[in-house]
Amino acid sequence: MGNNWLQTGIIVLCALLVINIVGLIGLQLDYTPKETSTASDSAVDLLLVVNSDCTDCFDASQYEPELTTLGVEFGAVETVEFDSSAGKKAVKKYDLTRIPALVMSDELAQYETISGAWSRIGTVAKDGSYILQGSPPPFYDLEEERVRGLVSVIYLDDASCEACYDPQVHKQILARLGMGFEEERVVDIASEEGQGLLSQYDITAVPTILLRGEASLYPSFDGLWQSVGRSDEDGTYVFTNLPALEQPYKDLSSGLVMGAS
Repeated sequence: MGNNWLQTGIIVLCALLVINIVGLIGLQLDYTPKETSTASDSAVDLLLVVNSDCTDCFDASQYEPELTTLGVEFGAVETVEFDSSAGKKAVKKYDLTRIPALVMSDELAQYETISGAWSRIGTVAKDGSYILQGSPPPFYDLEEERVRGLVSVIYLDDASCEACYDPQVHKQILARLGMGFEEERVVDIASEEGQGLLSQYDITAVPTILLRGEASLYPSFDGLWQSVGRSDEDGTYVFTNLPALEQPYKDLSSGLVMGAS
């Protein structure tokens, strides 16, 4: 198989840079660290509030190295559990509702390119600390006491089409978008369930994928999905722009395999 499908995914990834810290701030190419910065006047203290029991949650340990690539110099770095004494204090002080969360000291203001864009992704507390919580998903919702941002995926396949692309290639793109999977299943269109899905979602070409769950929690996902698929009334996302993959697929109306070399 070629890499055109991946190239298509890369384009989507570029548009969805907001799913990680570097992309959320959108500054990796523009930010130049201060040459005069020293630990005494610009080191930023970092507090990570985590829930280690949430194995599906975003790995908060990625925050520090990603911000370091943007030129941020860190002083004290501490990780606390949200239900520990220190964690509860941070949750109350900064009104945290989504975990993991990071709290950076007001020294971040000296990194003007970053601090100036912070309102796009987080908040600034009364004491000047910079707060980011539950971004990117999946995260633990303290109010609902559950993990949010998980997605279930159905890979709708046609076993009779040997030339057709493997719908599970979509998983690589979704994983790079940072999506957390709650469930993954392969369903063949020849099965009773497969026939039901074809009818319910008016699917005219296969293979394809259906997403269910909280994909909308990923910034800009809903808007960008419109260029590759549609969202059904029940909230299911159906991938429909198969020609964009430039890979073989079957047109169910004609029974012909399209895009085959």
